[in-house]
Amino acid sequence: MLLFVHDSLAPSQKIGLSVQQTQHLKARRILIQDQQVVLCNGSVSAIGKIEILKKSICVHITHTEPLAPWTGPQLSLYISVIKPDRMGWLIEKATELGVYQIIPVQAERSQKIYCSEKNIEHYNQVVIAACTQSERKHLMKIPKTIDSLDIALSHAQQANLNVFSGLIAGSSQGATNKNMLPLILGNPQKMALFIGPEGGWSAREQALLEKSTQALSYPFGILRTETASLALTSWLMGLASHCRD
Repeated sequence: MLLFVHDSLAPSQKIGLSVQQTQHLKARRILIQDQQVVLCNGSVSAIGKIEILKKSICVHITHTEPLAPWTGPQLSLYISVIKPDRMGWLIEKATELGVYQIIPVQAERSQKIYCSEKNIEHYNQVVIAACTQSERKHLMKIPKTIDSLDIALSHAQQANLNVFSGLIAGSSQGATNKNMLPLILGNPQKMALFIGPEGGWSAREQALLEKSTQALSYPFGILRTETASLALTSWLMGLASHCRD
């Protein structure tokens, strides 16, 4: 069982658990004296045993080690902001799938009301819950929304990412998912995927993406933003893993 904490972690240290963490252990039926759990603070991983006290629950750390480097494909998902409930669901599932980082983008057809700092704070709590559920130790942080697609593309290119985008069927870019393996082989570790809003990218944005990215598409209809994100993410991650084997 993996739990995230903000404390520094060292052998023999006792870390108190929050009410939410305690309830989570109860729900999993593992709130048991001396039950082994793993704590992580983003840089150190610790193994400890649960101690049930009269008024609190804590973990007595027995062993620590530095967090191992990320070894999977580093897929950065640049997602046009959508309604908070659906955005939260998307972030949860993308975290569980192993997306390296998620960056919200203010597209021309996105509604600015969805880009508040309060929502970003909520999304980071969603990431913690998803990492706990999937026992992913690398905790990503959702940053503030990037103000435009132009800035987001520049951000990805400066990071030397292999950039892909989900474009609508019939895009003038031509071949989309064909012959993708050689492209991914060029940089299987660092990729970026851009997914647009419900109404699609504007004509200006789509022209920009066609010049700057390799298009991907789903051949059987137009998908919702969160569905397209997860479908194309899974496909890219699978190809990237194949390239590494």
